[in-house]
Amino acid sequence: MRISVVVPTRQMSKDLERCISSLRNQSEKIYEIIIVSPKNEEIERFAKKTKCKWYEDKKNKIGNAYYVGACQSKGDFAAFIDDDCVAPKNWLSLLVKDMKNEDLDIAGGDDIIDERTSTKFQKTLFLIDMARSSNVQLYGKDACRRLRACNIIFKRSVFEKQNFNRNLSGLQEPELLHRLEKDGKKIKFNGNITVFHSRRNNISGLFNQIYRNGIAKIDLIKIHKDIISTYDIAALFAFSATIFLLLFSIINKTPLLLWIGILAIYFILKPLYILLKVKK
Repeated sequence: MRISVVVPTRQMSKDLERCISSLRNQSEKIYEIIIVSPKNEEIERFAKKTKCKWYEDKKNKIGNAYYVGACQSKGDFAAFIDDDCVAPKNWLSLLVKDMKNEDLDIAGGDDIIDERTSTKFQKTLFLIDMARSSNVQLYGKDACRRLRACNIIFKRSVFEKQNFNRNLSGLQEPELLHRLEKDGKKIKFNGNITVFHSRRNNISGLFNQIYRNGIAKIDLIKIHKDIISTYDIAALFAFSATIFLLLFSIINKTPLLLWIGILAIYFILKPLYILLKVKK
């Protein structure tokens, strides 16, 4: 049994070095580590130094980077991990165990933070993730909603008929998983299988991520209209309701304190819900 691990990246960084180091320390033997990036001589030298294979992402799109990695992998299984992740020593062995025991086509797990190295801002962001996640095991569509490209493994044979969309600038894994689930593939999310994944460390980085994900979600819905969720509609409804209340207050000369009060209640209740949910 051979395992390929694909690490898409954009630039050389200490995060990438730590990621590759953690892969070299896996208890499960790795057949090949593949780094995919836009043309970058520093990354090429690093790949050669660490005995990894390097392939170029000529389109400079994350969807294409995953596509190239999937095409170039030669193992029986192809695992994917983000360049800013650190994999625990048993990461691959747990993924492979799930794949073999349940004869799965795709398996994956959650991404958590390293409490020892994370800032207070990153720990706060992680509380939000904790409030909407758990270490449960999910299958099919439910698994597709939870799986992440930073912690996932595929049977290599999956890519003989389907592959990542080369033109996507984000959310490339839910798009592929959506097609694979409809094709009858066996998919599992196991919240007990984790990698350490760095969160954004400031407000601007957080909002840039939210903006990029929003654009990517629009592109995804254009391709698969049936992938839209209640959560997506709720966000639009909440925004529209906020604007309506503001206009209502202005037209009826109602004190803006009413509008501000409603917003304040929301921004108090949501953090309170998160704190009660995570019990921290």
